[in-house]
Amino acid sequence: MIGGGHARSAVGNSYRRQRVQHGRVRWILLGCVLGVGGLVFLFTARGLRMQGLRHQLASSQAAYEQAWIDRESLEAQLALKDDLSTIEDAVRRKLGWVLPGEERIIFIHPDEGE
Repeated sequence: MIGGGHARSAVGNSYRRQRVQHGRVRWILLGCVLGVGGLVFLFTARGLRMQGLRHQLASSQAAYEQAWIDRESLEAQLALKDDLSTIEDAVRRKLGWVLPGEERIIFIHPDEGE
């Protein structure tokens, strides 16, 4: 009987060892799955953020180019406003001014009634 008790306890111990090892394998496997899942999440989130930043950069570049075109247009208009002949033409056209000794003539088309 004494020998039988040892055999039974040896079987029980090996079963416990297998169970403990099986539990360790589960924890290691779970840790690996969580680690790989975390890395996939990290790189996916980073990739999505980079894609959003690329989109913002493209939008900013387009806005910059449009602002540059507008600036060039405004500079050209400002250069015309400083030109004396342009100012004289605008005053004659909008205000009807004439130089001394000139006469202003207004043409009326026959179909432009009263």
